[in-house]
Amino acid sequence: MDLTDRSRHMSGEPVSLPNGLTEETVKQVLHAARSAWPQVVIADQAFLDFLAEKIPRDGDRSAELSNLHTSDLYLACGCLLGDPQAVAAVERQYLSQLGASSLASGAGSGFMEELKQALRERVFVARHGEPARIASYSGRGPLGGWLRMVAARLAVDLRKKQRGEVPSSDAESLAVPIADLELQYLKERYRAEFEAAIQSAFRELPARERALLRLHSVDGVAPSSIATMYQVSPRTVQRWIAAAHAAIKARVRHALATKFALTEAELDSLLGLVISQLSVTLQDL
Repeated sequence: MDLTDRSRHMSGEPVSLPNGLTEETVKQVLHAARSAWPQVVIADQAFLDFLAEKIPRDGDRSAELSNLHTSDLYLACGCLLGDPQAVAAVERQYLSQLGASSLASGAGSGFMEELKQALRERVFVARHGEPARIASYSGRGPLGGWLRMVAARLAVDLRKKQRGEVPSSDAESLAVPIADLELQYLKERYRAEFEAAIQSAFRELPARERALLRLHSVDGVAPSSIATMYQVSPRTVQRWIAAAHAAIKARVRHALATKFALTEAELDSLLGLVISQLSVTLQDL
């Protein structure tokens, strides 16, 4: 049974192929998608219409198609159509894994359940006359990564709501890379402890290093000017500053690792913020 015959058998009508795609290409896409998600059954035409919207209209559409995660798009299409097996597959494959991600660091079970429920509502439920958010999944990256991005944005917003702050808009959330959102979540989650650790590490520095960092990070004095003050070379001042930064990072790492069950990757991500946060933190001392 060829594609047209099988589709007619399913829906009563022959399929209309997206412009620029051959029947053989579409066959391969459908076969791969149904092999990946055999429990999800949606009409060929419904999926092809959904898929066609994700392929740029200009250029070689077959080449563009090869850049898409078409099997993930098939699952997303099933969710958009309200197929219970597709929704169950997302729950089983992706939402159940959130508890093992960085989003769960330091969060109680109540927070994660609230996050999962917020994610379900954001992704699967149509709002204000607009289709469910799953419709905006482009297929350019894995569906799991896209869901993690939305979850990270929601996690940040949940933390903000707990503090009485205004959450970000959907447009802002979808414009931020996944790694940045997860880092933002970690920063929001450990903000007070993070700033306290930086302040404590700064206070433990020798007097000269504290003065150097105030001049350089808070007052914005150039190393060459600091070198004149201390009657040393600018390179020496740069070494002093680098050593002070390293000492602060080491102390912050130890403080956070001792207090929280953070992974090495999460610690490294937070430590990458130490120097950029330093001038703001030192202004409070």
